[in-house]
Formats: sequence, structure tokens, C-alpha cells
Amino acid sequence: MLATAGIIAFSILVVLGIVYFVFRSRVKSTADNEIYNNVYIETVNVSGMKKSDAKKAVEAKIKKYQEQSISLRIEEENVQVTLGELGFTIKDVDKLVEKALAYGKGGSIWSRYFEVKKLDKEKKVISAAYQIDSEKAKAVFEAKAQPLEKAATNATITRENGAFVITDEVQGKTIDAEASVKAIETYLNKKWNKKEASVDLVSVSDVPDVTREQLETIQDTLGTFTTYCGSGGGRVQNIESGTAHINGAVVMSGEEYSANAAMEPYTTENGFTEAGSYENGKVVQSMGGGICQVSTTLYNAVILAELEVTQRHPHSMLVDYVKPSMDAAIAGDYKDLKFKNNTETPIYIEGYISGGNLTFTIYGKETRNANRSIEFVSETLSTTPAGKKFVESGDSLGVMTKSGSGHTGKTARLWKVVYENGQEVSRGIFNNSTYSASPVTVNVGTASDNAEASALVKAQLPRRMKGRSTMQLPRRRQRLRRRHKRRKRKHRTHRMRHRRKRRQSKEEVMKVGKVSQTVLKRSLLKPLQFHREESMFPPSVEEMCYGIKTGEGEEVLSSTAVLYGNEKDLGVFALAQAANDLATRGAVPVAAAVYIMLPPYAYESRLKAMIEYVERAGSAHGIQIICAKAETSPAINQAIVYVNGMGVLKKEELLRSCMGKPGQDIVLLKWIALEGTLRVMREKEEELSRRFIPAFLNPIRQMEGELFSVDELQTAKKSGGISDAPDYRGRDSGSFMGDGGKLRCGD
Repeated sequence: MLATAGIIAFSILVVLGIVYFVFRSRVKSTADNEIYNNVYIETVNVSGMKKSDAKKAVEAKIKKYQEQSISLRIEEENVQVTLGELGFTIKDVDKLVEKALAYGKGGSIWSRYFEVKKLDKEKKVISAAYQIDSEKAKAVFEAKAQPLEKAATNATITRENGAFVITDEVQGKTIDAEASVKAIETYLNKKWNKKEASVDLVSVSDVPDVTREQLETIQDTLGTFTTYCGSGGGRVQNIESGTAHINGAVVMSGEEYSANAAMEPYTTENGFTEAGSYENGKVVQSMGGGICQVSTTLYNAVILAELEVTQRHPHSMLVDYVKPSMDAAIAGDYKDLKFKNNTETPIYIEGYISGGNLTFTIYGKETRNANRSIEFVSETLSTTPAGKKFVESGDSLGVMTKSGSGHTGKTARLWKVVYENGQEVSRGIFNNSTYSASPVTVNVGTASDNAEASALVKAQLPRRMKGRSTMQLPRRRQRLRRRHKRRKRKHRTHRMRHRRKRRQSKEEVMKVGKVSQTVLKRSLLKPLQFHREESMFPPSVEEMCYGIKTGEGEEVLSSTAVLYGNEKDLGVFALAQAANDLATRGAVPVAAAVYIMLPPYAYESRLKAMIEYVERAGSAHGIQIICAKAETSPAINQAIVYVNGMGVLKKEELLRSCMGKPGQDIVLLKWIALEGTLRVMREKEEELSRRFIPAFLNPIRQMEGELFSVDELQTAKKSGGISDAPDYRGRDSGSFMGDGGKLRCGD
């Protein structure tokens, strides 16, 4: 039995050895560096190839694929390109070759045998992934597939025969490049038959920026303004051309519009020619001369529409088609008229010339109160005479001729006045402007055979430029000139007397002492229109006292301010001082009494103007003028304004300087010395204008509205961070103390 079992085991071993030898022989029929027969990489037969040969075969196949065309479609439109243009390739060729080479060469001898044996019946296909180059594909889309796109068309609006005509918007479509690249790769890997190719690109809707619905809101006139420009000549041609470039412009909500960008370039091809314009204080010929009247007229229409002006510059010298501070200059790339559509709907700009008049109208959707109206008022602050400039000429000795025309210099500001139901409710400074003076040039002849006389005249020219003594001309000429000057002085004196009498006939200097009841009613009490319900009775001739109603648990706090000076708005500074002092103590300013003293030569118009300024400032900040008194006194030569302000507060809200504690923050609102700075600007306007450019001075002039700190102090009070107020006398700043880390102004 044992012998039989041994024989059987030996036989099995022999059989197994034979089988192993046969399997190994089959597995080793192909070298390790060669690919087995019937192995494919995609459609490429790499049987028996070495690694490098297989890679070349695959790359050759890629080149053939790259020559094939592919149709790119969007709806019914298509364009033909090659796969090579799209950057077609097979992903990870080296890995695919490695995988083909490794087939049947890994694992046990038994598994390798069966893998190789399987190749006798069917081929082994190594699957590959196709891909395209994203950047190349996007370049092809832009260069060749762009005609398949359809850009959106905005709705348009024109004004014809006094009515608006609107065209509908059209939806468009554009190629989604990223999504289209993925769509092509998906098609090549899943649906491509290796012969013909056609794929739908992915498109997205292109939405118009402007729709009919938006333009249909343009129905109302928001602002219109007209200036006279005349007819004929190069200047009018430029105005016509500039107007045509702006006419029909649509500015969407939130967009900024530039007048200069709309009209430039100022070339013959664009409809412009040479005409007079300002440059360095002179009138010179330049391309586009006159376009500033276009921007000025548009500017006034814009501010009447109450659009937001983001850039405006005055001219270097005065213009004659609008009042001072109502102009808007354009010059190079440093002066432009820009404004923003601050409404919620589009606006339409219409510009045209008719009968020598230039008109701009802003159309849109009117949302302002029908009972509200606005007005812009120009005010001249100072005037500088043009003067004369004497220069030497080649004319005969003593011959004097003028060249050019002088320009008077001015400083001015523009007020924005708001009315409700025909009554003025607010008045504020809108802009400030400075215009340079330009002298008349007088050409003085110095040519003469008499060298001494010629030298004498030349020597006197600089003196004449400085307004000094006359030139030593022949005696007869001197006598005639003196006679002419006497006549001029006589006529000038006569004119001045006539003007003085005419003015005095309209208005007389007020008498010394308290003003009359007539003046009191007419010029002090009548302008006082703002009333608070806390006032016990309105100001009147009969009432000598005034009072404020207080609720239960409330107290009345009083503060006094006294100022002197010559400014018409002197009372505003005093009112701001009193109001700010009350606010720093926790009180709400509600009323003020005003007492004005004037020198004996003052006119009633000055008194009225002063109280009007105070009234406007008081009503703007909720402060009623409950009493107004005035008198003239020979003891003073400047106006004195006494303001007694009153405020209400609860007893527990009173803030005092003695309540301050170490570690608290001292917060300063607005600016130190703001009042003094503004008053210096008033008194030294002309001198400051010579020393500083308008861009530096204008922002300071516009800070008058910052005198009052009441609103900011009340905001800080509501925040709960204030615990006391220091005894700080810089009233124009509005100061208070707050606990560190608690105060949040502006909440």
C-alpha cells in the first residue's frame, strides 16, 4: 500500500512539473521588454512592440485624429474646425504604454498563463481618455465660433416731434467656454465613432442692459435751462457740434456722465473748428472754443434736476451767458463736468439750438413733492476791477491804442433755495467760484526822432502799470488830458450822487436807538416763520417776554453767545455757539432770542438780511427764534449780535464738567477753529484768493453747514456712551466726554 501511494504521489509531481514547464514556456514566449500579441491601446495595435515603438504608434494615431474635423453647433448655426485646433490629445500616453507592456507579466505563473492564453481568443484593449486644450479651445471659440453668438441689443429711446419713441430690447446668447470644453470632451469619450464629429456648444443668455420697461419711465421734465449763443461763426459751430454729441444720451441709474468724454476729440473730423476760448487769463483761438457754454447750460439743467454733480469747475474769467458761479468749464483733462444719475430710473438728455438759444432738458421720472420747488441764486462776494496794462508799441510817440477787453475779477457763490408751498424752507451754499481779473492792454507808441522824449516815455511805462504818475508828454497834451480827467471826475461824482440819492429814496439809514415798530414788524418779525409747539407764544411787538413749555420732569437750560463783525451771517455763528453749548450739556436746543446792534449808518436791508440768515439756520436745526430785537448805536462801528439759546432736557440727563472721571475719552466733533476760519474767509476773501487756488479755498467755504454739532451730539447721547461734558470753550467744535469703548457715534 505504501509503495502504491508513493508511486501515485510521484506521478502527480511529474505531471505538475510538466504542466508548470508548459505554462512557463508559454508565458516566456514573449520577452519582458515586448508587448504580447493582440494587445491594443484604443485602436492602435501595439503587439510585439517595445515601449518606445508603442508610444510612437499611439502618437502617430493622435496626429491622424487631429486632422479630423469637428462641427461646433449653436442651435441651427455651426462652424467647422479640426481637433488639432482644439488641442486634441490622448491623456497619459506613457502610462497607457506601461499598462500594455505590463499585461500578462504580473502575478503568479498560473494567472499570467491564463491572461496570455486569453489573447488567443480575444484582443486586449487598453482604454484611453481623450482631452482638448482648454486655452486653445477658448481661442477657437473667440476666433471662429463667435459668429454663432448673438449679442444682446439694448432698448433705445429717441425724442421725435415732442414725443418719445422706444425700440424693444433683444435677448442675445454667448458661448459658455468652460462648459463647452467639458461638453466636447464628454462627446469624444462617450459618443465619438472616430470618423465624424459634431457637438453642441453650451450657450448662455446675454441679457440687455437697457430694457423698454426701464425707458418707459422717462416721461417727466426734471430740469431745463437755456442760454443765448447767437448764430453763425466758428463758436456757434462748436456749440452745435457739442450739443449734437450730447443730445439723446441716456444715463442709467447710478451711472456717471462726463460731458468732456461725450464731446471729445475736438477735431475737424468730429465737427469742431477754431474759436475764442480762455487760456491763462487771455482770449485765444483754440479747437472747440465755445464748448464751455454747452457744459454750462447742461450743468444748470442738471442741478435743477437735482442730480449729483461729481465734478465742476468755474472759468478762469467771467462769462457773459450766465451769472457768476452758474458756469461749468471744460479744459483739457483737468476740467470737466461730471454728474451721476442719483435717481432710481434712467434719465434722457435732450439738447438743441433754436433761434440762437441753446437749451438742455433732463427727462426722467419725477418723484419729488409737487409742492416743492428749488431756485439757484448767484451772490457776488467781492469784485476786482480789470485795470490797465501799458506796453510799448512801434507806433508814433504818444499814440495810445487798446487791444483786447479787460475782465473784472469776482468771487461768488451759488445758493440753493428750497420752497414748499411757495414758502422758503431752506437755503444753503451750493458752490463757490473765483474769477481772475484781466487788464485791458494799452499800447503806447514810443517811436520818435526825439530820442530823449522816447526814452522818457519808455521810462514811465512801468510806473503807469503800477498806477503812478502820468508820463511827461508835451504841455498842450498834458493840459488836454488834465481837462479830460476833471470832466470825468465831475461826471463820476454826479453819477455817484445820483445813485446815492436814488438808493436813499428807496431805503434810508435807520435812526439811532431801538428800531421802530414798523421796521420791527417788517424786517425782524416777518422773516420768522419757523415755530415749535413748545413755544408759549410767537414773537410779536406786544410781547416783551418769551417762554418755553416743558413737560413733567423737564428743565430749561440757557446759553448765551455774543459776537461782533460785519458779516451778514454773523448771527449764524452766534446761534451755532449757543446751540452747541447747550448740546454739550445734554440739552436739545429748541429756541433762541436774538438781539442785534448796528452802527448808525446801517440800512434796514442789512438788518433784514441778518435775521433771515439766522432764521434759515435755526429752522434747519429745529431752533425757533422766539424773540428778535434790534437797535442802532453811535457807540459802535461794527454789528454786535447777542443770542440767548434755550434747550430742554430731563433732570437726570444734565451733563457737567465736574462729572468728568480719569480714564474717560474726550471726543472732539467737527473741527477746531472752524468758526474763526470761516470768518477770516469772509473778511480776507480777496487777499486769500490771490494767495491760494480755488481748489484749496472752495472746500473751506462749503463748511458753513458744519458749524452746528447738535445732531452729532444727540446721536452720541442716544448711544449711551456719554457720561459728562468738559468745560471746553471751542464752541464751534462740539466736544463731549464718553466712556472708553462704549461710544459709537453715527449709530
